Amino acid sequence: DAGGNWQFEGEHYQHWVKAGPDGSFAIPHVRPGIYTLFCFADGATGEYEHGTPVTVAAGQSLDLGTLTWNVPRTGTWLAWEIGLPDRDSREFRHGDDFFTPFVWRSFNNEFPNPLVYQVSSSVASADWNFAQPGYEPDTGIPRSAWPWEIHFDLPALPASGNARLVLALAGSDHARLQIYLNGGAQFGPNLYPDHSGGNALVRQSSHAKYALHTIDIPVSELNAGANTITLLQGRFNETTTHNTDHVMYDYVALEMPELPGGNPSDADGDGLTDTWELEHFLTLSPVAGEDSDGDGFTHAEEENGGSDPADPGSVPVGGHDGDLIDDDWETTYYPSPFTAEPLDDTDGDGFHTWAEWKAGTDPTDDTSKPGTITGSVSATPAADTAVWFRAGVPAYGATNYGTDPDIDNYSYPTVPIIALGYFRFDLTTIPPGASIDSASLEFTKVSPNPQQSPQGTHSDADGVLNSARFAAYGLLDTAGNTSQDWDESVLCGDSSGLEFDGANAGNDPPLDTATRTIDLDG
Repeated sequence: DAGGNWQFEGEHYQHWVKAGPDGSFAIPHVRPGIYTLFCFADGATGEYEHGTPVTVAAGQSLDLGTLTWNVPRTGTWLAWEIGLPDRDSREFRHGDDFFTPFVWRSFNNEFPNPLVYQVSSSVASADWNFAQPGYEPDTGIPRSAWPWEIHFDLPALPASGNARLVLALAGSDHARLQIYLNGGAQFGPNLYPDHSGGNALVRQSSHAKYALHTIDIPVSELNAGANTITLLQGRFNETTTHNTDHVMYDYVALEMPELPGGNPSDADGDGLTDTWELEHFLTLSPVAGEDSDGDGFTHAEEENGGSDPADPGSVPVGGHDGDLIDDDWETTYYPSPFTAEPLDDTDGDGFHTWAEWKAGTDPTDDTSKPGTITGSVSATPAADTAVWFRAGVPAYGATNYGTDPDIDNYSYPTVPIIALGYFRFDLTTIPPGASIDSASLEFTKVSPNPQQSPQGTHSDADGVLNSARFAAYGLLDTAGNTSQDWDESVLCGDSSGLEFDGANAGNDPPLDTATRTIDLDG
């Protein structure tokens, strides 16, 4: 009806549907008629009302297009908030046992009078009750007023403007709200909820008729520093037998016109960024030290670790100790995640803890160890891989290919034939936090021509294998910025069995195809 509220509509039809994640909706089987479209959503106070009536005709499919709901806000930042705007009080104390008969008679044994809520440290689920009636002693009467004090700090105040106190009520019955600022006289007139009734307290519910009220407060009434806003439900029936007059808060917040010198990314100053809190909780009420999903990680750890604070299966990268090893795996073999050091070798089998985790082996059993870790080099050289070749005269011609003079300037005594290969191995797949102390590369002389001997080389095609002198120089540089201090390894000896010295030509070293290794130190 015109001028009424749909919560009290009892003579006409209402058709309901829950919108999809993208906000789209379709209401089937609507009787022909003229309707007003309303919508509300968790995370927003108030409701959307379509500006024009919606006329539905029989057999018609009606497309309303894109509807935009601009939720009103005051200023640029939210000083604090209590609760989640969802038209219910279940997130507060007794919100999970509101169905207990005469539950209000236990409040005096659980809460002080006045109730004090510290925005910086209190937890809504424990320190804010789902309903505010009068304060009833064990004897029942005389009952007394039960003021609720909200204590908070403001880092600074703007020069002018109004703050806005948001009071969203999940229900009320015969209620009269009174507001006090910083211990002074009552601020503004008595507030009687626009929509009330149903008495959810006595009928054992956590919500009834929803109402939204906003109260503008001149910033001159507030302090830079400590402040207190007191809410009092003024009807508490001191001596009568009826004591269920009450309010149920859905959501309470203080919006400020601006934040001079404050941190706009963390308006409530709890150490959690506001965007992260709103993304995961739709509210700024979570406390940094809480663990909503019971996975052992606080909200602060979940935000820093990039995990979902509402999903116990989603944990921060690196777990509690940040060592990149799964905490559950660590606690399978160790007393705690902090006991397992990723580069320790607990069982002495030559493999550190990180390698055992990656391989799925037991780090405390020396017979359980990873297999050979193999790698490969692409046939397509990296951009900085090159092979240089020179053959011709004059003998002993100097050719500068690398950084070591022994190999740069050596040529065969009669026909200079010099080849220098440079190959780079990409080690960026090594996980952050791990290090490489040494590496070993294996070399074997083989023939690329299947018509020749499968191993060794010969340069004159006479069927007799020629030997070749060659050496390897290696650099282990996991950081990518080490000065060129090369490790050197001789891969073949001369005819006398001595190590080959590239600076002094001697007899041809004996041909063999044994695998040789160059060890590189970091």
